[in-house]
Amino acid sequence: MLKKELNRVKLTGYFLETFAVATFIIMIIFYLTIAGNISSVEQSLENFRGLVDGASLLEIKGILSSVYNLSSVNLVISLVTILFFLILSLYLLRTFLIVKGESLIDHLTGLYNRRFFISTLNKEIIRAKRFKHPLSVILLDIDHFKIYNDKYGHKTGDRVLRVIAKILMKSVRKIDTVFRYGGEEFAIIVPETSFDEVSLLAERIRYNVEISSKKIRRVKHPVTISLGAATYKKEYKLSKMVDDADKLLYEAKSAGRNVVKKAYFGG
Repeated sequence: MLKKELNRVKLTGYFLETFAVATFIIMIIFYLTIAGNISSVEQSLENFRGLVDGASLLEIKGILSSVYNLSSVNLVISLVTILFFLILSLYLLRTFLIVKGESLIDHLTGLYNRRFFISTLNKEIIRAKRFKHPLSVILLDIDHFKIYNDKYGHKTGDRVLRVIAKILMKSVRKIDTVFRYGGEEFAIIVPETSFDEVSLLAERIRYNVEISSKKIRRVKHPVTISLGAATYKKEYKLSKMVDDADKLLYEAKSAGRNVVKKAYFGG
């Protein structure tokens, strides 16, 4: 899930900042070592005068003289300045990545949000067109969700949403993506899967929710969901795919709820 990706970003940032500090310390030690051995290095160069041409020898001596004449205070100030801007850059980069990631996540359920659903579906449509693969969208809604808020309170309603989110994540494959579409409604993008396979997936999700939701604390009866599953093989269009899945979801709710309505749009 996205939370794990955000945690990896944070850990990477901490590692880079630690690396920057370690590099700074190594640079200080390196300077002190070089400065303390300038005379011995110059003596060694004199011993090898015959092997090193005059111009190169003068150039090397000039560099050593510059290092030697640079005061420790000035060097430390320069290195601290470099270190400061390096750490600041890494911190800003990490903050940007975290904020960008958190803007795509629903903090109650830990799922991706509707905004990311739209961008993800657009990308999957492009991929499906290119490789001529089927693409499915499942919209699902918790049946009679208002009852849980009214009868048990909003905390229990939130708990129901979190439990359903976990069940959905456990029910899909790694290449499928689950979203909180809005309120008590969820969406799943199912790429590269035939109509029959998507139908089985939707039924499995419906069954898993009905069975597993019995364990929700304070809720005395199973929570059920209604699902609409639309599978496409040609003429992919985001608005049509979402509208078709939404119509199928409405049909499922009109048919008594806790059912799956599905359709194949093969062109």
